[in-house]
Formats: sequence, structure tokens, C-alpha cells
Amino acid sequence: MPDLIPNRADVIQAYKTILGREPESEDTISYHLEQPTDLLGLWQRLFQSDEYLRQQRDRVLASFINESTQPIEVETNKENIARLMQHTEQCWEKLGRVEPYWSVLSHDAFRMRNIEPRRVEQFYESGAAAVDDCIRTLERNGHALDPSWTVLELGCGVGRVGEHFSKAVLRYIGVDVSAEHLAKAKAHFEHEALPNLDAIRDDPRFDLFYSLIVLQHNCPPVMAWLLDTFLEKLNVGGFAFFQIPCRLDGYSFNVEKYLEWASHVGDHGVEMHALPQQYIFRIFINHGITPLEVIPYPLIGSTGDSFLFFGRKIA
Repeated sequence: MPDLIPNRADVIQAYKTILGREPESEDTISYHLEQPTDLLGLWQRLFQSDEYLRQQRDRVLASFINESTQPIEVETNKENIARLMQHTEQCWEKLGRVEPYWSVLSHDAFRMRNIEPRRVEQFYESGAAAVDDCIRTLERNGHALDPSWTVLELGCGVGRVGEHFSKAVLRYIGVDVSAEHLAKAKAHFEHEALPNLDAIRDDPRFDLFYSLIVLQHNCPPVMAWLLDTFLEKLNVGGFAFFQIPCRLDGYSFNVEKYLEWASHVGDHGVEMHALPQQYIFRIFINHGITPLEVIPYPLIGSTGDSFLFFGRKIA
């Protein structure tokens, strides 16, 4: 059974996957094995290393400069949006039913065949780091997470991140396309006696919009529609913090071809999509949001470029 405590093979594999090379010495391997962190901590340490950040900076710059133009259809009618959303909902309902934890953090340790109580605890504990990243981003820009805020998380899954937000703010709203995931999130909140996980209201207003490793699983028209819909409801003075891929190697998208494909393949599992930056900036402009940071946020591996968008609504 795979464990979250890294071993020698885990360190070597992490180096190959994240840095593209093997560890320089046995002393390096020993150093990582001696650290009081689990496998997720090992990955985070390498993702935050100067070597990885330098590689990402150079790769992102080169990829955007050298990328050939690929057609990505973003604008479509409401009927198509509904059909696209229905496809996504079907995929994630099944994932929420058969792999509720792995569908959030894609590591074999979180497959249902490997789940045990301590592993579930580690899964939920890992959400604290995601909230800390958001808090640091606010502080880096001269702000703080206000305890009186309402936070809305798009794609709350089973409450991994929401657990930690709910302890820090007055009200937390979790939104997810999968009723299966939402049901498990509510059960977790009740079991842990956490502040209530609010169901989405007809017209929610909130002070922080948060979304991580979620938008990428929706096709471009749905990504744009989701951002447009929720950022309209962000309070003036509120903040948007979300991660989204803006470029994938060789990626293109056509609504009709995709709908035809989806009608034949049905449930295709986890998909990866990208929304070019120009559409995100256009949505920001439409809703009076000033970008404060747009930085590489490598959460999709080597298939493309993912970014953190952080902005504030000023009007």
C-alpha cells in the first residue's frame, strides 16, 4: 500500500518529475528523508526551490514567445454552455462517487483502495497550505484575511480547503458541480463540528473568490462563463484568487467538435483545458477588477502553463 511518508524511490522520482534530473548525491536524498514532512511536503519543497522556479520562468517565457497560434473558441450561446456544463457534471458526479479524494489530489495514496483514517486526516490537513498561500498573497499586497469576510470557493470538492477557510472567516460558501462531492463535504463538516458549509444561494455576495485546480477541468467557454458569473457577485473591495491554465501544448478547442466528441465518449474522466489570458483580463475589466499579481503557478505538470490570478474589485 503506498504511503505518504517518502522513501528513497519517492525522492528520486520527485526529482525526475519536478526538476527533470536525479538527485545530485546520496546526501541530498538523505536530507529529504530526514525532513519532518510527508510526500506532499517533499513535492512542495521542490516546487518552491530556486532551481524549479528558474526553470519555470525560462520555460514559460519561451513557450509563450514560440507558441504557434491555435484556435480556441471561447464565446458561444447559452444552450451550448448548458450542454457543456452537463457533460462536466456527469464526469464529476461519477468521480465523486467512486474516487472522491483522488479526484481532488491525484496521488495513488488517495485512491479508495488505499484510504484509511490517517490518510484521510493527511488529505484534509494538506488544505491548510493552500489557505496559507492565499493569506501570504494578500499580505504581500498589503492586505489580510479579514475574519468578517464571506469566502466563496468554486470547486470545493469534499471540503479539503474549505475546512481551513471556515475556521478563519465569518462565512464560507462551498460550490461544486458534483452533488457527490458536496454531500461528502457536508458530512465532513458535520463530523468535525466545523462552521456550516453553506449551500449556494440564488444571489450570493462575497469578499473573496477562491478556486484552485478546478477551472482547468472545464472547457474554455465554461471557464469564462464561471469567472464572469462569480466575479460579478464579488463585493466591491473584495479579492479574487484563482489558478487557471492559460496555455497547453498543442491545445485547441471547438465547441461543436467537442460536443460531438462528448456525446460519443460520454464520461471521459478528468480533462485538462486552458483559457488564454486575454479573456481573463477582459472579464476583469468588465467587472472593475484590478490585477495585482499574475504569476506562474505550476499545478498541471509539464503539459502547459498555469497561472495564479490575484486581483481586487475597485468598482
